[in-house]
Amino acid sequence: MQNIKDFHEKTATSSAKLNNKILIVFLQKNFPLASVILLTYQQEDFVAEALNSLLAQTYTPLEIIIADDLSKDNTRNIIQKILTQYCGPHKIKLVFNQKNLGLCGNINQALSHCEGEFIFAAAGDDVSLPNRCKAVIEKWLALEKKPDLIATDAYDMAINGEILGIKRTSALESYVDLDAWMKKQPYFFGSSHSWSRRLINQFPPLNPKLAAEDHVMVFRSILGNGAHTIPEALVKHRRGGVTLRKYLNLYEKKRKLEVGFRNKLTYLLQLLNDAKNHPGYRDLEIYLSKDISSTQFSIKLFDSDNFLLKIKYCIEEKNTPLNLKLRVLTYTSFPWILQPIFWAKKYIKRY
Repeated sequence: MQNIKDFHEKTATSSAKLNNKILIVFLQKNFPLASVILLTYQQEDFVAEALNSLLAQTYTPLEIIIADDLSKDNTRNIIQKILTQYCGPHKIKLVFNQKNLGLCGNINQALSHCEGEFIFAAAGDDVSLPNRCKAVIEKWLALEKKPDLIATDAYDMAINGEILGIKRTSALESYVDLDAWMKKQPYFFGSSHSWSRRLINQFPPLNPKLAAEDHVMVFRSILGNGAHTIPEALVKHRRGGVTLRKYLNLYEKKRKLEVGFRNKLTYLLQLLNDAKNHPGYRDLEIYLSKDISSTQFSIKLFDSDNFLLKIKYCIEEKNTPLNLKLRVLTYTSFPWILQPIFWAKKYIKRY
């Protein structure tokens, strides 16, 4: 009896392996064209590694769109030199912007050149593992092409290339509707994102004034057919590059705050606009109302030169926490009070 049982178990195992092989062969024969957009700007120290990691992708058919946003350093020359030596299977499209479009403007430009059914995003200072595209496409096909966005984990990489650990993306498949998104915001990073062509076609181009695309694309995917996370590090996300943190003096910090509030308002209004035809729009509008009100209040203080008018705004504003009111009022009216704090920070950073 045991021999018969062993025989059936071996037969079942062999059958399962055969079915898996048949599925893999089927998928390989039906792999869709994929696109990768490599977004570059002033990244001469890193772009070679980023581009070579895409040229080394094991997935085919694959097209690589390199969109440089008018770099003034040696980025473009490095790209051209690498491409003159490339003779691999991937199709290459080179897009050198004649004027600086900003990150989201550059993304729109790159997407307009994509022909793929599935699209990967890559930054000029990050590195994709060779199997990134293949692993993601296989998962997308296994999910019957349902998700509009697939994200992965990523290696946390220092500016010098040292791996510091792994950054884990939230399980985006658990965000099944707007209620889930409003209850708790997911954690993710755009360097590992990829999107369906369906998602790109469903919404208008990104607002060029947006500071970044990642939050908007995740939000759009939740409005659409949902997102999915692959719990495997397939990208090396560099901490530095053009976003390397540096010491800011008082007035640079003030300017950064002002820009941050304006960027935040653009983002919040983009969310409302994207969801305007969604059944949950009214709930979203209520959810975002306090945040929008606080952001608009902060911008008004930055735009006003009248101290008494600023006090009036502070008294009238009901949706903004007191600590934020005081912080913005201080930066916009008497920032010099904060100068000793910035001197202390500079001293600590130096020594």
